Amino acid sequence: MRQSLHLMLFLCSFVFVRGKPKTCTTKHLDGLEAVLKDYIDNKLNDKFAALKHYFDLKIDSLKSHFDEKVDSMKIDSDVQHDLLKKQLSETRNALSECACEKQRQRGLVYHMEGSRGRYSLTCDEAKALCESRGHKLATKAQLLAAYELGLQMCRTGWLEGCEASYPIQMPRSACGRRGINDFISSSGKADVFCAVD
Repeated sequence: MRQSLHLMLFLCSFVFVRGKPKTCTTKHLDGLEAVLKDYIDNKLNDKFAALKHYFDLKIDSLKSHFDEKVDSMKIDSDVQHDLLKKQLSETRNALSECACEKQRQRGLVYHMEGSRGRYSLTCDEAKALCESRGHKLATKAQLLAAYELGLQMCRTGWLEGCEASYPIQMPRSACGRRGINDFISSSGKADVFCAVD
């Protein structure tokens, strides 16, 4: 009610200042109020439409920018994924080749026992057994190289120079310490470590 009164007074003074009808009746005010209300509604609707259009454009621009960034990140992620996958494959192949090479190198030194069983060979018999296979007694350096590639054998074998040793990776009470262990048998017999030429 108070707002209506204020509006009527405003409209009345507006009409009076313009010099249009000298009297300010309610009838005149009602018509003028309706015209002004329509005018204000139209202006507000135009402003809201302009603001809505402006914000729609901004939102579309931001969405487009965001989508471009997401696509760019996805492409970067896919490229990185492919690169990492390739590097992993190359590393796996290199490790496999390395493992195969270690296995081959380790296989250059091998353990054998005599036909009469465990610890039945003298040094000369051990040498003859290796030579019968086209190989020779392994040197201590060859046994060490095979040990470094993972060879473990809790069995004493003859080496070149009639030394008897065995390689241990994981120490155990019956097998001794980690490394190349030397062994002197009271019987003077052992198995043999042969080396491929």
